[in-house]
Amino acid sequence: MFLKTVKLYDFRKFVSRVNGEPGLIVKFHPGLNIIVGENDSGKTAVIDAIKMLLGTVSDDRTSIQDEDFYFDGTEFSNDFKIEAVFCSLNKYEAGTFLEWLSFDDNNEYELHVKLTVERKTSEAGRQYLDRNLVAGDEGAESSLASGARVYLRVTYLKALRNATDELTPGFRSHLPQLLAAHSEFRNHPEHKLKLVQALEEANAIIEEYLSDGFPSESNPPKDNDHLSDNNLEKQSINKELHSVLRQLFDSQDQDKSDTRFQLTQVTLDQIFKQLSLSSESVNLGLGNLNLLYISTELALLKDHSSSVVYGPNIMLIEELEAHLHVQAQIRLIKYIERYILSTEDNSSQQFILTSHSVALTASIDQRSLIYMNANKAYSMAPEDTMLKEADYDFLNRFLDATKSNLFFAKGIILVEGYAENILLPALADLINLPLHRSGISIVNVGGTSFNQYIKLFSQKGKSEKIGIPISIITDSDINPTVYGIDSESAEKIQELISGPSDLSVGLFGEEYATFAKLVDAFKLRFENTKIKDLIIQVKKFRSDSDWASKTAERQECLNQKYEEFSANSKVFMSPLWTLEYSLLRSSLRHLTIQAIAETQFVREDNREKFIKKFEEDYKTSPNKAAYNAYAALNKGSVSKTQVSEQLAKLIMGLSQDEKEELKNKIIGDTTHSQNEECKYLINAIKFASGQEVEQD
Repeated sequence: MFLKTVKLYDFRKFVSRVNGEPGLIVKFHPGLNIIVGENDSGKTAVIDAIKMLLGTVSDDRTSIQDEDFYFDGTEFSNDFKIEAVFCSLNKYEAGTFLEWLSFDDNNEYELHVKLTVERKTSEAGRQYLDRNLVAGDEGAESSLASGARVYLRVTYLKALRNATDELTPGFRSHLPQLLAAHSEFRNHPEHKLKLVQALEEANAIIEEYLSDGFPSESNPPKDNDHLSDNNLEKQSINKELHSVLRQLFDSQDQDKSDTRFQLTQVTLDQIFKQLSLSSESVNLGLGNLNLLYISTELALLKDHSSSVVYGPNIMLIEELEAHLHVQAQIRLIKYIERYILSTEDNSSQQFILTSHSVALTASIDQRSLIYMNANKAYSMAPEDTMLKEADYDFLNRFLDATKSNLFFAKGIILVEGYAENILLPALADLINLPLHRSGISIVNVGGTSFNQYIKLFSQKGKSEKIGIPISIITDSDINPTVYGIDSESAEKIQELISGPSDLSVGLFGEEYATFAKLVDAFKLRFENTKIKDLIIQVKKFRSDSDWASKTAERQECLNQKYEEFSANSKVFMSPLWTLEYSLLRSSLRHLTIQAIAETQFVREDNREKFIKKFEEDYKTSPNKAAYNAYAALNKGSVSKTQVSEQLAKLIMGLSQDEKEELKNKIIGDTTHSQNEECKYLINAIKFASGQEVEQD
């Protein structure tokens, strides 16, 4: 059996719905479950609710505080409720929980467990908490017997573990509970007796030494005679104490001067409290001590799994990554994955973890994730998302630590490459919407494979979208009119081609950035005598209206594509060919051409010539000027990433007055209309930060 769902009603931040529905529903599955999300998303509340409902194997005390009741800003609620549903019970488990069983829609066994905590006032006016733990179907619940309850207990590792306190003698030590819960002592009384007897014998020797005297240095004991009367000369602390007390009591109270040293009564619990666990290596750091502590809990879980026939085996771990460096985190989570697979009945093994670690999140199968956002929990399992098997394979290969930060953000911007990734933070700072302040993560997908990331945030069969706003920034990839070609010239070109006959006008300048790339892709051959005619046809311009129509069609196509998913996403497409080409046509063109010049040329005079030619050409033909300046980037001889990095530096290096003037040109003010070529970038930043943006 395993824990299928948990429902919270007025527990902490999760207020019940008006219609009585729970404030939070969390779906779990067998094996590994990792709850991720930003701070205060409710991850710890889920762990604490499970622990409070089911109890722990090591009998950790769980006290209920005022903060466990929902607070509406004025007062706390009067009660809260936690419900859990277990499924996949085998016949032995069904027998154990027989009187509380119910059935699901498929007529399979289910176990419903419910904890209700209510504030009450006694007749004497004293406030108290009424805890009621029951099990059974709705309306037919009855108290869950302690004998059955013990089978539901979980193993728990708290957050911010202090391994030194947990593994050394003291009231904070966790070792006594761990050892007491082990089957070696729980199921074998003779093992308890052996330990107690061994310590009793040691205590007897200690007491006799203290009470009857120590051998003196001048007369050491003989072999096997350390307690015998043959050792005549002894020094006894007890005798000295007796001698002093005789002088302090009067003659009638002399019997009160008789004393004897005694150790406390020997019990197994006291033995455990005196134990510590340490590595034979010295001066271990917090991380290695934490691994040592986690290993004790994993050993207890392994023992519990092998010795307990019935019930689920659940381990709750908060912030698995605490004090661990990245490689240690990955080794630990991989060990847990192997452990789950190695168990005979891995369907009953459940690890429920919380994490803030992007490295850990990226290293596991995305099917294991539970994403917390806006007081809701979203399962990333195949039955709940719009991801297909191939999509999971893609994400498990390519979702690295730099991309998995999307699970901990308030907003997401998906971009095609490093150029946008580098430029956007500088642009956001320029318009006073810094990404870090809004909690926005930029995810560079390295191409146009946005689908898998959008599907990850798209739930099946739910009209309500996951709240996190996702901006998709992409190039239109519709070439300017210098690459345009009309239908008539396309037919003439077809006559000149010695090759495939499936070419269409749409391939020229749309599917392929240049005619040369199309030739390479289709391995086209031409008759030498007609090459001049071919060049003439290729250089014919498409009309501006046709180009604008194609751009609008492309935008509409992308909108429809991503509207099919239930994510809260919006596509922001470059109004012109690419990011860099659009920037060369925008209010940022002076800085952009400077960035290209500084990247492309070493000598200052060459830079100045390049910039001067662009400025002159721009006055007569902006398209031609932008195309010529972009040519080296398009061919790949100049790095787009380096240009973007240089442009970001130039923006950040402006004076405050220059930044203010440039910002007004970009976003528009009373004297400037908003720059259309930059508008899509600005709107993408605004949307990801939760602001409304106008529809184009």
